[in-house]
Amino acid sequence: MKKSDSFNIVILPDKETQSKAVVMSKKVGLKIPTEFQLNSIDLLPHITLYQAQFPLSRVRKMRSEVQDIVNKTKKFEVPLTSISIAYDTFVFWNCQKTNDIQSLHERIVRALNPLRDGLIRPDLLKMKNLSEEDKHDIHVFGALLIRPRYQPHMTITRLVNATDDKKALQLLPKYKSESLKVTEIAFGYLGKHGTVYNIIESFPLQS
Repeated sequence: MKKSDSFNIVILPDKETQSKAVVMSKKVGLKIPTEFQLNSIDLLPHITLYQAQFPLSRVRKMRSEVQDIVNKTKKFEVPLTSISIAYDTFVFWNCQKTNDIQSLHERIVRALNPLRDGLIRPDLLKMKNLSEEDKHDIHVFGALLIRPRYQPHMTITRLVNATDDKKALQLLPKYKSESLKVTEIAFGYLGKHGTVYNIIESFPLQS
C-alpha cells in the first residue's frame, strides 16, 4: 500500500487569467507537439507555491496548516511580466516576484516542509548534473527553486521538441502588461511536468 505521494500546493488565478492561459495552451498544442494542454477541469492553470513528497498520514495536518495561512492572508494582485521558454521546453507565463507572493511561498514552505518527514520526490532523486544549490534545496526542502530562488510562474505547456521554442512564442499573442488576482489557494496531487490534478481542497483568501 502506498504510504506517500507527491502533492502540489498552488495559487489558482482568477477565472479570467485561467481562461487566457487555457486558450494559449491549446493554441500552441494545436500547431506544435506538446506534453499537455491546460483545461478548466483536471489540468488547471496555476502558480506553484510548493511541491513535495508527503506521507499520506500528514494530509490532514497539511490541510490545517494551509487553512491557517489562508486565514491570515488577504487577496492580492501579481503583475504578469513576460512569456518565455524555460529549461528548453517549458512555456512560462512569468510573474513578478512581489513581496506578497514571496511571503506566501515562504510561509507555505516553512509550515509544510517539516511534514515531509525527510521524503524526497522520486523524480528529484533521479536527476543528474545538479548544482550545489540544487542539491541543497532537494536535501533541505525536497524541492527545487525554493525561497530566494523561487520563480513564480504559470506553465502554459511543455514542448515535446526544444527546437520548437521560437515557433511556440510566435504563436502566442504579443505580451501586454497585466495582473492576475490571487484569490484562492489549493492543494492537489502533483502530475507530470509540474501539473496539478485532483484538487483535494481549495481555500479562498480573505477579502
